Amino acid sequence: MLADDLAYSLTPSIWAEDLKLVRDLKGNPSRLDPWQRLALDSGAQRIVLCCSRQSGKSSVCALMALHTCIFQPGALVLLISRSIRQSAELFMKFVTFLERLPDPPARTEDTKLSTILENGSRCVSLPSSEATIRGFSAVSLLIEDEASRVSDDIFVASAPMLSVSRGRQVLLSTPFGKAGHFYKIWTEENNWLKIQIKADQCPRLTPEILEEQMALFGPIKYAQEHNCEFIEDEFIIFTDERIERAINDDIEEIPI
Repeated sequence: MLADDLAYSLTPSIWAEDLKLVRDLKGNPSRLDPWQRLALDSGAQRIVLCCSRQSGKSSVCALMALHTCIFQPGALVLLISRSIRQSAELFMKFVTFLERLPDPPARTEDTKLSTILENGSRCVSLPSSEATIRGFSAVSLLIEDEASRVSDDIFVASAPMLSVSRGRQVLLSTPFGKAGHFYKIWTEENNWLKIQIKADQCPRLTPEILEEQMALFGPIKYAQEHNCEFIEDEFIIFTDERIERAINDDIEEIPI
């Protein structure tokens, strides 16, 4: 193995930056944030990222997924999100980084939500449904996107997939109430690497942008989505799900 390959396999952040996978909004090569390097290079078995919107948490997880697929032939990486749309978004980040490689590996199978590389590694993106995840085993890396909104049943169902393979697990999210496995792990578990990045710690989010976000979201949702605060459930009244349910209920009650 070449020296560069060894260094890249041991230090994913060097690999990502040397190969210019990380870029700014104009497409120019950029650098990872210090916390992103920590998440990539730690080698921790369990990682929980409690990070603001637009902080780069999904990008660093997509890089982690790609690095696993490249440097662990035959790896199985699962990307679990609460919806098909979110699954597709995270997977597209993975594909974007894959296509930025100077000599990207051939893909023996390629769909909108999964790909198999020529070294046998596989990356699959799934919505959070027990029916969709129970068929997988020997997972090398499991990434749970928007984990605060993924059901506890999915978290429990995914555990056996990691037990034999000793696969790694990453939860990333903004907070969403003081309940559920994301909140419990963040507040109670000690065997996870915990990284918190608030909006004002992200160099790409200027004070002007944050002021606009505060005006847009209001103080309670801003505290949750940008300041990484776990707000009591009773304050989270108008969730996306409740609004959608109310609209659908109203539609059903309209006489035809």
